[in-house]
Amino acid sequence: LPLGRYELELGRGCDAEVFDPEIKLHKQPMLFQIFEALMSDFYQPQTVGQLFQQIYPKEKFNAFSSPGRVLRLLRRLNDWFAAEGTPLRVVFKKSEFRIESERSMRVVLWRGAKRSSETARLAEIRKVFAGRRFTIMDLTQTMQISKPTAERWLKKMFGEGRVQKERARRGVVYWMTPRSTGGASKGRAA
Repeated sequence: LPLGRYELELGRGCDAEVFDPEIKLHKQPMLFQIFEALMSDFYQPQTVGQLFQQIYPKEKFNAFSSPGRVLRLLRRLNDWFAAEGTPLRVVFKKSEFRIESERSMRVVLWRGAKRSSETARLAEIRKVFAGRRFTIMDLTQTMQISKPTAERWLKKMFGEGRVQKERARRGVVYWMTPRSTGGASKGRAA
């Protein structure tokens, strides 16, 4: 498949709702990873070993402990689906796992650069703070994240040239660069 955004239709029905894992699972990084691993090949179900390799790429598979780790994540994902009222479910058939839907659902899939729940959060930050100045406190309160997480994300965006900063009377003020907001100019706080 060429790189880009795709929608996979699951289930039966005519009014398909959209499930975008970057938006829905952005606060659950491990569930996001297991979801992405399950959807990495939507023509072929995934085995425990394949899922483990995609979720923990720097670890070696241990026949005694690794399957349990993957199965716990799959169980957590199913519990999350049920708690959120989402018709998606992880289904186990013949030692393989796949995601199915109880009713019509369009699942957003990205092919190309590896995406993460953090990617979605950074995109959300760019959207929320486009055209205005903000402090690290604004960021932590608006995005409901810790100060160390906010500092890490700002450092990453600053390194990518997506945010600028300057010293103010009471600390540092940030703003999104035109590159990160689709051409918007930096704004001034009212």
